[in-house]
Amino acid sequence: VPTNTHPDVMGALIRYLREEGASKVMVGDIPIWGLRSRVVYERCGVKEVIEREGGQWVSLDEEKRIKKKIPGGRIYDSLSLPKILDEIDLLINVPKLKINMMALVTLCIKNLSGLISFRDRKRFHRGFDLSYGLIDIAKVVRPHLNIIDGIFAMEGMSSHVGTVRPIGALIGSLNMVAADIVGTQVMGFNPMEIVTTQLALKDKL
Repeated sequence: VPTNTHPDVMGALIRYLREEGASKVMVGDIPIWGLRSRVVYERCGVKEVIEREGGQWVSLDEEKRIKKKIPGGRIYDSLSLPKILDEIDLLINVPKLKINMMALVTLCIKNLSGLISFRDRKRFHRGFDLSYGLIDIAKVVRPHLNIIDGIFAMEGMSSHVGTVRPIGALIGSLNMVAADIVGTQVMGFNPMEIVTTQLALKDKL
């Protein structure tokens, strides 16, 4: 429960969007190193919920990709991103409320790494490089809505192993930097401790 966005949160969001008239609601991600999204989809409880609510799974690691130039990029001058991002009407970013050993927190901006290829992730996945790279992604991927799943949060140094903390909160914003600031405060940090927040504010994201 604490490592991934809870299937019930995704299910409720799919149901709401369908009730509001969305003809198609797609859910997708690229999981952690070495895992295929289809396998994760089958095993983590997401498949049943998505299909029950009338959603559609998209394996972003199998989708056609296009190269996007990064204006003023610090780490990347261009990135390979799923082509489907140019074909959808609305992009909703649904990260988990978690602590991370390299970025300090995993929230909306950090969640964007689930869109880039393993090859691009491996190029700069350490320390400050990671934060600079995440801001480069945020310059070309702008979600229309961000909802942080903090019903059960995760405390600990890793992005995939830690202690469950029942927070009981959902944090939503049209602006992912604003959502990250609130999420950071909920976890007890000063938002300006977070390098991605510092850079996002500096770059007027």
